[in-house]
Amino acid sequence: MFKLPPEQAVARIQDMPDDWASRILERPPDQLEWYDLNYLAEHHPQQFFQVWQAIKKSALEEVQCADRAARVVEGGMHLAWQRAQFLALRAELSDSFKVTNGIERQLIDTMAQAQTAYVYWLERSMARASMECVQQKKLEVEGMWLAPRLCDAEAVEQAAQMADRFNKIFLRTLRALRDLRRYGQRIVVQNAGQVNVGQHQVNGVSPG
Repeated sequence: MFKLPPEQAVARIQDMPDDWASRILERPPDQLEWYDLNYLAEHHPQQFFQVWQAIKKSALEEVQCADRAARVVEGGMHLAWQRAQFLALRAELSDSFKVTNGIERQLIDTMAQAQTAYVYWLERSMARASMECVQQKKLEVEGMWLAPRLCDAEAVEQAAQMADRFNKIFLRTLRALRDLRRYGQRIVVQNAGQVNVGQHQVNGVSPG
């Protein structure tokens, strides 16, 4: 729709069938187009507002339940087992840190994504190295010798580097979460003469 000239786009919207609004309302939020919303805004403002609120609510729920974070690392496979593995890892991390707000939840999602990618590339590294060993052993048994190929060595090294990269992302995000917990919380003390904070003693002064 937005690839059309403005005049043609307006004409197309005006030519929509009478039941177009009901068709729009029947669609899932993630399948609505901007011209659908534009049509509702021009012809059914109240329904436009309701649909837009529903889209935002659905998007928020998608983020909070980690569906969006999971799809990023599924690689287009969309297997139930992959989604279950990711959600299990995310749940374990969330339980460990007792997540309390959206910022912490986003950091947990990043950690789960990084750990998932780390395991993937570690598996690729081990598989490529193992295959190289199998090929070399077969050649030795058959009385042949083949010089190591650069592409094989590069493939193993690439997988190892990728695993290391995602492991660093995991650890960096873990530090960010710990720093948020350490420095992002306020301590409010009422009616206390002396409070121990770590290794320090803080004397409180009563007002008046």
